[in-house]
Amino acid sequence: MISCTDGASVWASGDYDGLGSRRTEELKKSCKILGISSDQIIIENDSQLPDNPDINWNEDDVMNKLIPVIYKLQPNAVS
Repeated sequence: MISCTDGASVWASGDYDGLGSRRTEELKKSCKILGISSDQIIIENDSQLPDNPDINWNEDDVMNKLIPVIYKLQPNAVS
């Protein structure tokens, strides 16, 4: 998950244990509590970035996805 002060982006929905829909709802509820509107939440299930603790994501793939998200959300901070 990429969390921003004004939005959130997720590239894997947390479905490794079959809990993807539950994790998606948890994210939406958390963002609502934080005051992040639903149009500022990006959720993708990217096959290049699978939700699997045994797989390391390629840094170039992450960078290529992260830069457009930063431009879209225009966050004040990224963590």
